[in-house]
Amino acid sequence: QNVSFSDPPKNRVIIVQAMPRPNRLEFILEKCTELGMDELWLFPGDRSEKKVVQNSQLKRMEIIIISAMKQSGRVYLPKLIVKEHVTNWKETAPGNLFFGDVHPEAPLLLDAWKKKEDGDTLFFIGPESGFSEREEHVLKEMGAIGVKLHRNILRTDTASMVVLSVIGMLE
Repeated sequence: QNVSFSDPPKNRVIIVQAMPRPNRLEFILEKCTELGMDELWLFPGDRSEKKVVQNSQLKRMEIIIISAMKQSGRVYLPKLIVKEHVTNWKETAPGNLFFGDVHPEAPLLLDAWKKKEDGDTLFFIGPESGFSEREEHVLKEMGAIGVKLHRNILRTDTASMVVLSVIGMLE
């Protein structure tokens, strides 16, 4: 299969993932690339078991992304960016910010999506143990809207796939 690289679309879909276990991360990279993620931002979450990414791991992650890109017939390479903890961020990309929220009163992603504005979409996903209260507070201060993805609590790797599947059907 012959694939050429090009620029990503104007309105990017960015998965902002608290660092999961390495085996889950490889799965997330592969499936999110297939499902249309434009960028993956990794950050060390309060409850992340792993807090650092080694250079050798970054090279492996890039190989996984390229392989998934080719397999799915994509025409541009998603970016992988390793960031600091969200409490240290000075700003995010402008656009629509959402995070996975397990609280019963959180709106469904589908309902919140109807109110989104033009621009990039950043979706924050917690690690296996979820976001800490401090992280939820910071996300809300950034303007992120907590949304439910399903009636059940999803694993970190499942959440990103549900997000991209829903967004892919609505775009």
